[in-house]
Amino acid sequence: MSRKLRRIKQFQSLFSHRESILETELYSKFEVKFGLEITGEKLRPDDVDAFLGLLHTHGFNKGEGTARGGPPWGAWAYRSSFDNPDEDLDDRLLVLLSIFEPIQDKLDYYINSDEYTVAIRIYYENNLDIASISINSNILTRLARLCNNVYISMIGDTEKD
Repeated sequence: MSRKLRRIKQFQSLFSHRESILETELYSKFEVKFGLEITGEKLRPDDVDAFLGLLHTHGFNKGEGTARGGPPWGAWAYRSSFDNPDEDLDDRLLVLLSIFEPIQDKLDYYINSDEYTVAIRIYYENNLDIASISINSNILTRLARLCNNVYISMIGDTEKD
C-alpha cells in the first residue's frame, strides 16, 4: 500500500462515522497539476521563451484566449501533471526545481519587476470530501524563491448523491 493511500485511510478512520469509500472508488478522480507561470499586462510568451531559453507549455498574449477577447494580461506557463496516486508530488516538484533553479537569475528579472507576477501553482483534485497534500518544507522553500506567490488549490468532489 502506498504512503499516500495509507495517509488517506488513516485520515478517513478519523471520520469513521461517515460512509466509507471503497478503495476502487478512492481514486476514481485524481489529478495533480503544477507549474510555474508568469503574467503581466505587456507579457508576450514568445519573448519569455527567448529570455528564459525555455519553451512554454501554455501561454497567450493580452486579449487572446476567449471569444470575448481574453484577459487583460499575457501569460507564460510551464506546467506538468500526473494522475497516478502512487507518484510522489515531492519527486515531481524536484524536477520542476531542476528546470528553474538554474535560471533563477533570469526569473529574478520578472520577480523583481512591478510589471510581472511569477507564481507556482499546484492543483490537487480528487473525489474525496476532505483531502490534504504534503510538500516537504525544504522543497516548498526552494519553490518560494522562484516566485512572488505559491498557490495551492484543493478541488474535492462537488457532485453529491
